[in-house]
Amino acid sequence: MSYIEVTQAHFFQAIGPENVGPTAWADHSEWKNLSSYSVVGRSEPGYKNSHATPHRFWLEESFARRKPYRAPEKAQGDLFAA
Repeated sequence: MSYIEVTQAHFFQAIGPENVGPTAWADHSEWKNLSSYSVVGRSEPGYKNSHATPHRFWLEESFARRKPYRAPEKAQGDLFAA
């Protein structure tokens, strides 16, 4: 099983509509499909994190291919801009 690193926005957009939940470990969390218990993602740090540790996210490669990232539409311009 291979993973690709993705942004936080892509990660949560991909797993959001799925039946997915985390399993927490000291150094990372595994995100599993709760119907099949297959691992679809991984995030770091785990529950024993140092607050200086950057957050990183990975999706399982075949899962990521089925879930392309769609950037959110930009909000309308500032109504008070000159």
